Amino acid sequence: MRALIVYQLKHYIRSYRYFPPLLLYIVSIVFIYGIVPNPVMESYSLTSAVLFLFSAWLGFSYIDSEHEIQQMIASSHAGNVVKYYLAKIVVGWLLPCLLAVLTTIYPVLLDKFDRQPDAAEFMVAMSGHLTVSLLGFVISVLFTSKWVPKLYMSTGGLLLTMALSIAGQGIERSLPHAWRGLAWLLPPAYKTIAMLSGYEAANGAEIALGLFLPLFYAFLGAVIFLRRMNRRLF
Repeated sequence: MRALIVYQLKHYIRSYRYFPPLLLYIVSIVFIYGIVPNPVMESYSLTSAVLFLFSAWLGFSYIDSEHEIQQMIASSHAGNVVKYYLAKIVVGWLLPCLLAVLTTIYPVLLDKFDRQPDAAEFMVAMSGHLTVSLLGFVISVLFTSKWVPKLYMSTGGLLLTMALSIAGQGIERSLPHAWRGLAWLLPPAYKTIAMLSGYEAANGAEIALGLFLPLFYAFLGAVIFLRRMNRRLF
């Protein structure tokens, strides 16, 4: 598995597919913190939403980056398709994971806030960014060309899913009370974004839900992806 991860990482670095979203993400974060001072948790809420979107872009551009012949050879060396795609998920999430850490640290080190966040705020913000980055990445791989061959359909489906995930809180509130349970079908990035934005008023259950529910959805999405790819092969 280690050799497979190293192989995938080398291929990803040489592909340069990460460069456009990475560059635009850096520009976005610098722009957000271009005017100081900024409120702590509200700013983290905004950057988590931006990271969620760019993690999906990174995943979408990465998951089908190898030629099909290369995929067959690599999966053959790996021993099975599940191990091959699991390594791709691990490698693909490394950059969003790194961005989550840097995005949380950057405004603290450069004094971009109106005050310094305390330890609890910093850890919740860090965890929230890591959570949404994983969720965004996993959502994007579900729109692989193996399942959605038409580019306009995969791109449109991904953009719609991301929009619904961010707007989930507003969608939930707009539904009749009896139908609000349907909002649980949406990827819950909005839970993390809303929790960070309203952190001062959030209770322990709301904080835990905002951090762990997206993780559960990401895990579920990864399991679905791996099981289907194991059946579909290439």
